[in-house]
Amino acid sequence: MQKKALIHIKNLSYSYGSIVLFRDISFDVFLGGLYLISGPSGVWKTTLLSLIGGINSPENGVIEYDSVLSPRERWFGYAFIDGPFFETISVRENIFLLENFSGVKIDREYYRELLKYFEIESLESAPLISLSAWQRERVNCIRAHIHKPKVIILDEPGSNLDNHLFEKILSFFEKNIQQNHTSYVIVSHDTRFTQMATKHIELIPQ
Repeated sequence: MQKKALIHIKNLSYSYGSIVLFRDISFDVFLGGLYLISGPSGVWKTTLLSLIGGINSPENGVIEYDSVLSPRERWFGYAFIDGPFFETISVRENIFLLENFSGVKIDREYYRELLKYFEIESLESAPLISLSAWQRERVNCIRAHIHKPKVIILDEPGSNLDNHLFEKILSFFEKNIQQNHTSYVIVSHDTRFTQMATKHIELIPQ
């Protein structure tokens, strides 16, 4: 029996005015896997990511979501480059905004585990404005995972991290895929993601 896709994408195209950004993108996202989107600068990879994540609506083509992904704020996690964050409030407050605004319950023990794993326990009370790029990225990554979503949308994960921390996020993703059947849809140029990708979608200039 064929598995049912969590997300079904068929003949997806998108334009900006008369300029075609990409066309005829088709693939399925199943439970537990890493779906990698790559390509040169200027092929609108992040735009495709936002469409798949349901943040924007497609102009042409189809994106269908399995009913198990409803409501979206419960079952999707997002981390786009550098936020968005609330700069003047703390790391903890930024992470817990999801709970405050959407009512999604956050497991406090899991929160502490993530702080420890991503090595930012000492920054919990620091305002976001005081953090470096590599610290902010780890906050962003925690925020995407904190409510244990089924699908996680990530834009250039690890791009600000040193090799030690990058290897930690790779291990974390692999464990999540294997043990929790999490599905990742990511944009990245890093070949280390290519090696673990369930499917690799390469965008080309139009």
